[in-house]
Amino acid sequence: MQLIKATHQLIAFLLEIAMLISLGMWGFHGDKSTLEKLLPGLGMPLLAAILWGVLASPKSSYRLDLPYRLLFSFTLFCLAAFLLYRLGHTTLALVFVGIAIISTLLELVFD
Repeated sequence: MQLIKATHQLIAFLLEIAMLISLGMWGFHGDKSTLEKLLPGLGMPLLAAILWGVLASPKSSYRLDLPYRLLFSFTLFCLAAFLLYRLGHTTLALVFVGIAIISTLLELVFD
């Protein structure tokens, strides 16, 4: 059981990193000027990381309680999957949201 929990923690961490990358990819995509790409390309992942650190991080003193924390994290994962879909990465978006669902359910079991 300990191995499953450790594997889940690794996958959850990689899912968080992938979420930040997809937010950045979306911001830098398109026919915009460099300045118009910088704000969303850097701002969206930064905002998500700050919110995650405050509301979902295990060591945060403002960490949300369980049902709200899962809703918060799953909402960010779904946003990342939607943005991947909008970028034309349909299969990747479906795989991402599938892993997010499994990770969210495992979080219920382990927490």
